[in-house]
Amino acid sequence: ITHEEASIMVAPITDSEIKNALFDISKEKSPGPDGYTSAFFKAARSVVGDDVILAVWELFSNRRLLKELNATLLALVPKVELPTSVTGFRPITCYNVIYKTITEILVQ
Repeated sequence: ITHEEASIMVAPITDSEIKNALFDISKEKSPGPDGYTSAFFKAARSVVGDDVILAVWELFSNRRLLKELNATLLALVPKVELPTSVTGFRPITCYNVIYKTITEILVQ
């Protein structure tokens, strides 16, 4: 990567980047373990928006992610009628929206 690309990768994250990442998450995505979807966070942004920004800032500033945000549900869906090994299953994971927002920022 170029020096400019490296500089962008270590630049402090902005509130705008966090908001854009949240709004880039499809409203059809499944809810996380807490039951909330991105549609809820988008609709309730005036109430929860600052808390979302603070949670994301906490990770990028202090390298800490609240353990409650790191909870994931994992379901194993059979690929075949009677699976006999772990490869016979498809893992489906459900992350919470703040975790999805963080991964969206990392992807961008």
